[in-house]
Amino acid sequence: MNAIAQELLDINKKIRSNLFKWNGQFSPQFIEALLKNYSKTGDVVLDPFSGSGTVLYESSKLNLATIGCDINPSACKISNIYKLSNLEYCNRKVIVEKFSSLIEPVLQEITDENIFEYSKKIIDLIDLKDDFLKIMVEGYLILSDVHPHNTCKSNLIKLLDDYIQVVLELPYNSNEVQCYQADCRQLPLAENTVSLVITSPPYINVFNYHQQYRKNVEALGYDVLKIAKSEIGSNRKFRPNRFYTVFQYIFDISKCLEEISRVSKKDARIIFIVGKVSNVLGMKINNGEIVKEIAIAMGFTIPFIQERSFKNKFGKIITEEIINIQNTKIHTHTISSLEAIGREHLSRVSKEAKEERIQELITKAIKNSENIPLSPIFE
Repeated sequence: MNAIAQELLDINKKIRSNLFKWNGQFSPQFIEALLKNYSKTGDVVLDPFSGSGTVLYESSKLNLATIGCDINPSACKISNIYKLSNLEYCNRKVIVEKFSSLIEPVLQEITDENIFEYSKKIIDLIDLKDDFLKIMVEGYLILSDVHPHNTCKSNLIKLLDDYIQVVLELPYNSNEVQCYQADCRQLPLAENTVSLVITSPPYINVFNYHQQYRKNVEALGYDVLKIAKSEIGSNRKFRPNRFYTVFQYIFDISKCLEEISRVSKKDARIIFIVGKVSNVLGMKINNGEIVKEIAIAMGFTIPFIQERSFKNKFGKIITEEIINIQNTKIHTHTISSLEAIGREHLSRVSKEAKEERIQELITKAIKNSENIPLSPIFE
């Protein structure tokens, strides 16, 4: 079974933090524990919801080839920074020095009075022929948007110093680190490429990831709201009836699992870390149960499941399920079997609902389930 000790999952002793700020990101110690237990030399590790790239960074520390995919451009710009792990220190230092020589004059010119001109000046630098230098410039621009209402010259200078230090201290990885802006349901990878998947898909009715670092992403020319339509589980969807999101989530996750199976080797381990419960209009939806039932309906096997608990930044105890899925390469599901999962869960929720309005919304969602589409696939 190869389960992991509970203290490693719960991180009873936190000694490390993430390098870059991102809502909903993994704890680096947690990913380190998963990789040390489940990876082996020569593995290719995939995170199809890579966010700020914790899986890429921790894989690089173990010299594993690693691939991240995300539709969010700010996530990709941050994750791209870990590609610099493929440069030996001396070559990375050359890139850092070139980067510094580009950014420092910009910061010298600006004042707190004209502070927001810095982003335009940095964007003017981005048409660079050196891919690694471009990665550094774009990464700095995105990260400088971390406090959009508290941007000042001193913060930008401190960020520059911290950013350079992080890049110089990245572990060297002799195997390829790659990141794509791509939909998890349409991955730009060949069949049977991946040997280990570690990811945390969005939960039902989750917060809107596209809002993170939005100002400078839009300054780079991205249509954030168009991209957001492809977010899975987002709470901005189906505002007249939030329970429609449950069915769409089931359809989207099934497509995601189907695509992960395609790019993964037979019997590859697929680890989904899923928040146990979501809240839709005050009603509890069991994310973990839904994901497990989708996987089983599709013909995957689930050797075992573990749980972990931790306190979030608001002091609330969060419980996550760590679902270990085995890639059987045999898919037996139908749309009706997926709809049945949604109907069963919402019927159960309806019995717990005390408000007639909630019961009516659930009934309508169940009735219209076969007309609820997938989220648009990001191209």
